[in-house]
Amino acid sequence: RLAMVGAFVAGAAFPTGELRAQDASADLPTLLARFRTVQGLSARFREEKFIALLEEPLVSEGVLHFVPPARIARLVERPASASMVLDGDALRLSDARGTQRIDLQRMPIVRAFVDAFRAVLAGDGAALDRSFRTRLRREADGGWTLGRSPRVRAVARAIRWVELAGRDVRITRLRIIEVSGDESRTVFTDVDTARAYSTADVHRIFGARSLMKGPRPR
Repeated sequence: RLAMVGAFVAGAAFPTGELRAQDASADLPTLLARFRTVQGLSARFREEKFIALLEEPLVSEGVLHFVPPARIARLVERPASASMVLDGDALRLSDARGTQRIDLQRMPIVRAFVDAFRAVLAGDGAALDRSFRTRLRREADGGWTLGRSPRVRAVARAIRWVELAGRDVRITRLRIIEVSGDESRTVFTDVDTARAYSTADVHRIFGARSLMKGPRPR
């Protein structure tokens, strides 16, 4: 199921390796502060998963939901229904084969996959710094690209490079390259950075009454 979790934080094609010397890393705290103002976010996504043994990528489409600071739901609609629901350190994966529950505190590699994406949306610099060396590059068109390489050896054995791109708090693309050579690329569209989630929305999307009690302490 690690591949499924990797899809939780997948992206689009960017050059890999170290970012250029003109990286504006001093702007990272400013960008993260902007993300901390987001009250809720939803987006459609289209993911392509490139696997070395397959000639064509595996394609999936669906909807992403983020309720700050620690809840994410990735709901796959095509080619088959599946879901990945995250609440704090609890991750639930569901598909036609059944449901698996994961405690991220016991699985640092999986947590790194998750933090590669969630920590940015939550504006959580400490979570980013815990697992990754992070560089921010400002693009000529006014957007940004955030590149990360793992700093923890166990994580580096699974993940080689992660990049997220966007404009202000509107995410556009995310990419993960695994050490195995497999790669995930996702494009986000219809991004709503002012999504207001009611209690009923949270219960419907995340599917657990415990989620209605408010954010868990981190």
